[in-house]
Amino acid sequence: MKSPISKGRSQKETYKETYEASKKGGESFFPETLARDAAIALVIVAVIVVLAIVFPAHSEPPADPTSTTYNPRPEWYFLFFFEFLKLFPGWLEPVAAAVVPTIALIVLS
Repeated sequence: MKSPISKGRSQKETYKETYEASKKGGESFFPETLARDAAIALVIVAVIVVLAIVFPAHSEPPADPTSTTYNPRPEWYFLFFFEFLKLFPGWLEPVAAAVVPTIALIVLS
């Protein structure tokens, strides 16, 4: 939208007139925009609930305390950290678990 700058009016006055004209043609935040956002959010939550019912998450069977053959492993999102800790001897694991990641985050930021 072009806004002509008339002679005798300042840029601020022209901007205010253009802004007020654009506000008149729009829709109000409440209730139109808010209702549309709430409807979309409700649809998304409903889809997530349906997916959780149709495709439930499966966990391992309950732990058997008498089994000596089970090798506990971390979940996939902690596997990199589990493998990283193997690089350090036992007495250096606190350094590997706290200091090295902190230094890495400081370097990255």
